[in-house]
This record gives sequence, structure tokens and C-alpha cells, in this order.
Amino acid sequence: MTKCCVAAKSTNVKGKIMKIDIRDDIPPEVALEAVKLVVKQGKVSQGERGKMYYCWATSFDTHIGEIMVVTRQYRKSDCFVVYKDKQNESTKCNN
Repeated sequence: MTKCCVAAKSTNVKGKIMKIDIRDDIPPEVALEAVKLVVKQGKVSQGERGKMYYCWATSFDTHIGEIMVVTRQYRKSDCFVVYKDKQNESTKCNN
């Protein structure tokens, strides 16, 4: 399994880092487009103490099949794990 990790600073939030963990040989352009759509939806899930988060899991039907974007919120960054939809996939963001 090939993995690709991308860390990018957001241009509109000072010091904001987002990590993208691309798995299963998904082309980066497909993964980035899916993550872009999740980010564009905004933080839609409410957690503890009213803190807002990106949608935990979003499914996309693409030309390479169904892919999932799963998000994790870490203390200093958001992490997006992109993988082909299948059972028993670990969604821990690899560094």
C-alpha cells in the first residue's frame, strides 16, 4: 500500500496546518479535490464544549471508485485520511 502525506499551511488562518494522508494509490488530485469539498462544507459537527469539527466521514463516488475522507482533530492540526472505501481500514493519521 502506497501512502502519501501532505502538510499544507492554510493561507487564510495564521499558522494553521492541515495534514492529508492519501492511501491506496489514490491520485493526489482526486484526494485533494475530495478534501477540498469537505473543507468547503465547513466545520459542521459539534463536539465537546460547542467546538466545531469537519464532518467525521464523507464518502465520494469518483472515477476510481468510492473513496472516503475521514477527519481527525489534533491539538495543533486537522488531519484528513483519504482511502478507498473498504472494511477494517485504520483511520489514524500517519506522520
